[in-house]
Amino acid sequence: MIIEAALLASGVIYVADRVDRWLRARDDAAPQLVDAPQAPSPKAEVGSDGRLALSGASLVLAGLGGLAGAPLVAVPFIVVAIGDLYVIAWRHWSGGRTSVVLLEAVTYSAALLTGHAIVSALMLTATHVSGALARRTEDRADAKLDATLLAVPERLWVLRGGVEVEVRTEAVAVGDVVAVSAGELIAVDGEVVDGSGLVDESALTGEPWPAERRAGDRVLAATRLLRGRLHVEVRRDRDASAAARTIEVMAQTRDYRARVRARGEALADAGVLPTLAASGVTLPLLGAEPALALLFTSFGDSLRHTWPLAVLGHLKRAASEGAVVKDGRALELLGQIDVVIFDKTGTLTEPILDVGQVRCFAERSADEVLALAAAVEVEQEHPIAAAIRGAAAERGLRPQRCSVTLRLESGSGVVGRVGARAITVGSRRLFAAHRIALPEAVASWLDAHASPSASHVYVAEGQELLGIIELFPRIRQGAAPLIQRLRERGIDVVIMSGDREPATAALALSLGASAHHAEILPEGKAALVEAMRAGGRRVCFVGDGINDGAALRAADVAVSLRGATNLAVDAAAIVLADDSLGSLVSLIEIGEELNQNLRVSAALSLAPGVVTTAGVYFFGFGLVHAAIAYNVALGAALVNALRPTVAARRSVQAGPVAAASG
Repeated sequence: MIIEAALLASGVIYVADRVDRWLRARDDAAPQLVDAPQAPSPKAEVGSDGRLALSGASLVLAGLGGLAGAPLVAVPFIVVAIGDLYVIAWRHWSGGRTSVVLLEAVTYSAALLTGHAIVSALMLTATHVSGALARRTEDRADAKLDATLLAVPERLWVLRGGVEVEVRTEAVAVGDVVAVSAGELIAVDGEVVDGSGLVDESALTGEPWPAERRAGDRVLAATRLLRGRLHVEVRRDRDASAAARTIEVMAQTRDYRARVRARGEALADAGVLPTLAASGVTLPLLGAEPALALLFTSFGDSLRHTWPLAVLGHLKRAASEGAVVKDGRALELLGQIDVVIFDKTGTLTEPILDVGQVRCFAERSADEVLALAAAVEVEQEHPIAAAIRGAAAERGLRPQRCSVTLRLESGSGVVGRVGARAITVGSRRLFAAHRIALPEAVASWLDAHASPSASHVYVAEGQELLGIIELFPRIRQGAAPLIQRLRERGIDVVIMSGDREPATAALALSLGASAHHAEILPEGKAALVEAMRAGGRRVCFVGDGINDGAALRAADVAVSLRGATNLAVDAAAIVLADDSLGSLVSLIEIGEELNQNLRVSAALSLAPGVVTTAGVYFFGFGLVHAAIAYNVALGAALVNALRPTVAARRSVQAGPVAAASG
């Protein structure tokens, strides 16, 4: 029987070695995402598929050998697996790090030497299973996006002189028209100029249902045409495409997961020497069995597996809420904020304003005032500029071209030249800075006719006021309920605006904000954010404009909206991809749940150590009790870490998803 068992063990060892070599070769040959961080981690080393097969084989043989009266048949497997741990531990030690791998190697060796082969094999397998589960969950989350986003065709069909010509992908430029047939990957961000078809955007946006696209519709790179044929005019370079930005986001979120894993490993490493010391002290006091049991306390050991899993699951949940999280740390901080600051124009209000009255001075007509203002605002992205241009277009006005490049006055307006005329368009603050006097009739007109919720844009030629354009905001749908929900959660809400005091105060009152700051410049917004943080507040700033960039960078958490200016989107750590504020509270809840999940994981990682230590000194616990406590706590920690991933999957299956995150 012993000879047969030995032969069986040798055969299984050979098979396990072949499997390990094949898996290593497959992993080495797999394509890597260039932008993603590739720093090695002990978890990746200890949790390889080959080692999992080896430890699993040792557990099976130890169990079968125990039943057959020959438990030592598993020893070769266990020795090889433990030897591998010592190699890794020595590598870390040589680098100046006392890693938890050393504690694992010592613990499993001690269990084997004291005749507990089954316990040693069980703990080896548990370690490798938890590591493999964490790694594979993360790999599956990234694999679909990697396969789609990186699969750029080498050549495309481009219309040249009315004829489709095949060219290299890198030769395609903005303005070219690319022909896409059914089944092909759309390789550019652009607009459909001819044809129609059904496009699968799930890999990029998370939307599970194919979308119909026809002339005038936007299409994105890394999506696939399922049916039909399209001619797509390229609108953005490949490096600026949505797919390229998604790859960048994926790299950032992977880097964050790596940092979270490093935090867990650091905590686990910190418990190595105290655990060895406690075991050493216990040895002469209570004997070998209790001392060995204490080696299984492994304070913080499971965190290196469970924390990255928890982060991944909550990032998936954020994506299901229609958010692109560019830095996972922001999701953690979002669960800790106590004040939310909203920019007023374009954030709490709709991006498009309504033009009301145009009060004219200096014997000018409303059409002339609007036309001059539209000419100066023609290149601006601010909602006020869009409203003025829109009102001019509705009246059939064609503004003259500006002969001099416009000069943007930070947060106050613009100055430009229309023909030979120097035109200033902006706030009273801008007029005061340029020493443009306002006639006495302005004050009386404002007192008699101005609505407190309206904003006013002043238009002057040289030093003479030509007119005042009245603008009314459209409050963004859902803004009032959002602020109410934030207040109910004990979060203060502050509104900041460069607009005048009456308009900002009226909006703050109607929405139920805690406070407001009006007529504030961009640098003033950033200064107020920094002052709040210096006072111990955790600040989330939500903005969408060029003048919000400094404040977004100064906040603990920066949030912007889809369709916001490039500066705001680039500065924001979280982008609400559904172009509404409704998901902000849900994201705060997800952030709070993430922090709670991390705390529960930390508690579960400490639980077996506390239970085992108390059991050893007060209840006569031995090695088996310690192994049970460790595995029960590890299982509970893995279930806790995987809960958000399961919840995100159910959310996706229940309905359409607005966006995807790395």
